[in-house]
Amino acid sequence: MLVGGHYNNWEWSGRRFILDTQGKACIAYKRISNPEIEKYTLESRLRFGGSVVVMEQFLRHVIRHRKQGIYPVLIADQTPHKDKIE
Repeated sequence: MLVGGHYNNWEWSGRRFILDTQGKACIAYKRISNPEIEKYTLESRLRFGGSVVVMEQFLRHVIRHRKQGIYPVLIADQTPHKDKIE
């Protein structure tokens, strides 16, 4: 598992990690309220492979796919509200 903070451009470091893991990185993200920006951002994040999972579903996704050799990636300040965890 890779855990980082917002001290750099995590979009660049996330892409680098996706490339280094041959697309096996699974990155948690927080939805963006603007649908057009959300679509653009997701397309940008998926461009080099890997997967992105909304943070509310991330733990379940990681557990469900643990035998597939994925590398979970979290940015340290991404915490869903307790009432939003599925």
